Amino acid sequence: MRCPQIGVLLVLLSAALQAKAGVFDSPWRDGMDRERFMEEVTVIALAPAAFPERIGDEQAAQRFERLLAEALTEAGLNTVASDVYHRLWQDKAVEIGGYYDTRDGSVIEDKHATVQQHTLSSLQAGHDVDAVLYSKVEIVEAPFIQSVAKWDFVRERITGNVSAREHRGSDGWVGKLPALTLLVEIRKLDQGVVYEGRGGIELASRYRMDEFRTVPLDELLKAPEKDGLAVHLGTRWITMEGRALRADIMIKSKMRARK
Repeated sequence: MRCPQIGVLLVLLSAALQAKAGVFDSPWRDGMDRERFMEEVTVIALAPAAFPERIGDEQAAQRFERLLAEALTEAGLNTVASDVYHRLWQDKAVEIGGYYDTRDGSVIEDKHATVQQHTLSSLQAGHDVDAVLYSKVEIVEAPFIQSVAKWDFVRERITGNVSAREHRGSDGWVGKLPALTLLVEIRKLDQGVVYEGRGGIELASRYRMDEFRTVPLDELLKAPEKDGLAVHLGTRWITMEGRALRADIMIKSKMRARK
């Protein structure tokens, strides 16, 4: 389910995650780590995924949500579907008459904050939600050297599936190409942003027929295996050993209860 208003919530996320490809930067924020996260978070609500204009469709949105939910479930967490978040958000937005200025289309900050706070409070009260996961597909720059682009922990030939040897001169080029990346942000309701992850998806421009060509928009986000890898990379610091950590936490909790 696509939800344009989520983009307003992800402005800071986009700026905060402009890290260099392949350079490790811990995704944990505000003193959080994986063990503490597993102790304090049991239920995560998914917000509708956000996409660049004219990129992504309902099928892509559903696929990303399914992959994200599966990753969180694998880590031993419970999830609340994005349509719950969307419904709560829309109901409150309609109730207050919207939060966009009819004169210039700008966001009325206090109204937007009212809708957001209502949504989060309702998720907590009605679904025992501890945190919300916001996801966004964004266009970034992917540096390439000798026909291979590397960004956000992935690599891809600038010639796609075609051997670079078929493209005269491409082996010696150095530059940057537009690419898609998945951004993942998790906010604890009682704390704020505690996790920011990212994973590269695919190039949005490739070298074909002796020139760089933009990939048609309707051909992007059509490879489930690439989407799956991006979700894995964006959530791996939660899912890695997440189930084992939760089991260990439960054992320790039972041991403390017996004392």
